[in-house]
Amino acid sequence: MELLAPAGTEEALRAAVAGGADAVYLGGKSFGARHFAGNFSDRQLAGAIELAHAHDMRVYVTVNTLIKEAEMADALAFVGMLDTLGADAVIVQDRGLLPLIKDRFSIPVHASTQMGIHSLAGAAWAQEQGAERVILARELGLEQVQRIAEGAEVGVEVFIHGAQCYCFSGQCLFSSFHGGRSGNRGMCAQPCRKRYSLGNREGYLLSTADMFAIDAIPALMRSGVKALKIEGRMRSPQYVYLTSMMYRRAIERAKEGTSPLITERERELLEVVFNRGYSRGYLKDKELI
Repeated sequence: MELLAPAGTEEALRAAVAGGADAVYLGGKSFGARHFAGNFSDRQLAGAIELAHAHDMRVYVTVNTLIKEAEMADALAFVGMLDTLGADAVIVQDRGLLPLIKDRFSIPVHASTQMGIHSLAGAAWAQEQGAERVILARELGLEQVQRIAEGAEVGVEVFIHGAQCYCFSGQCLFSSFHGGRSGNRGMCAQPCRKRYSLGNREGYLLSTADMFAIDAIPALMRSGVKALKIEGRMRSPQYVYLTSMMYRRAIERAKEGTSPLITERERELLEVVFNRGYSRGYLKDKELI
């Protein structure tokens, strides 16, 4: 089972290496869903791929926004450059871009969670279009994930830790209407993190706790899930290092059949490095906020 860590900067990439991740996902200066992360210039991407490969780590580059027709040629040129540089895969949201990539390049394509794959039929469609992996929507329960992983012929990746969307991944228009910045264009203003009032209630009513589903690892492993993903390209290298290290340890403990998967001290360290509160998310009975 692959452990996939976020890398919004070169420092975060090095932290993922030190923390024991098997792969990182990162973005260039365009076409990524985290426009406000540090991200990587073309030259930095080349260096990042070289650095990661020197440590036997795979690199997946995000092209996970909706692409306008006028941008399609530039997006394909960017993917072509990544193919030449030796990136291990591109993560794609746009359903029109996916087959165009497969027609032109040899680089593997992973269907982004932003594509909203939430069923076995959706996974089969993505495979038919050329995807080698689907990153399932975070809004699925554990049993749904297991059924897809057990039945799909394409690799399945799931989020295991990090921020959750109050809406549905890839379908939220809240930021577009309330701030003029589209989440599907990489510029989410996160209006769900603001204070609101509802009747007699006031506070951060839409702000979700972070996903912390480490206890689901054994079940996901048994069902054939190929990769566990940590969210956090906007977060610090310290966060990347600690989450990578804790989940690396948990995966190894799950393989060995030992428990607990995480000690109290390890959990405390995760809470110190970043704490918005934790829940198991949709993986555990829609426990969200």
